[in-house]
Amino acid sequence: MTPNEFGQVRYGVEMYSMKEEDFFKMQCLNNKTMFGVFDGHGGKFVARKCAEYDWGNEQSFEEIFWKLDETLGPQSLNSGTTASIMMIEHRKSNDFRISLAWVGDSQILEIDMIAPVAGGTY
Repeated sequence: MTPNEFGQVRYGVEMYSMKEEDFFKMQCLNNKTMFGVFDGHGGKFVARKCAEYDWGNEQSFEEIFWKLDETLGPQSLNSGTTASIMMIEHRKSNDFRISLAWVGDSQILEIDMIAPVAGGTY
């Protein structure tokens, strides 16, 4: 594997939980890094398929979710998953954009640990 202009290589990692229904994925692509947490409901099938899915060809969260739904099809009727995904798009120099999306009852919060809001609570 060779690094791209941001010094990154393409790879993915899936981690599994003790119940084997919850999965984590990190995937570094050419100009973005993606993180996903999938909490299986009614079994591990859908959560595992989401963690194993290659996000490299899709450009948006909407595209990822629709392609996953299309890939899973009717075989996923007996189980499900929540999905929480964060995408960091690396732009020129030190500029980047963070996007968050979730489906189901698992939510994501973005907290600025460098400059917290005075008196704010999370």
